[in-house]
Amino acid sequence: MRNIIKKKVGELQINPRIKEVLLQVLGPDEDVYVESTGKGVRIIL
Repeated sequence: MRNIIKKKVGELQINPRIKEVLLQVLGPDEDVYVESTGKGVRIIL
């Protein structure tokens, strides 16, 4: 079963460099889906 959580870009706890790109492209209030994987985090737009 997949563990997918809906979050706003501004609330993400990820690498600051990746977050900065997402903020520039989508904005802080845009919803994305976050899936925790064994190797890290997958962000679904």
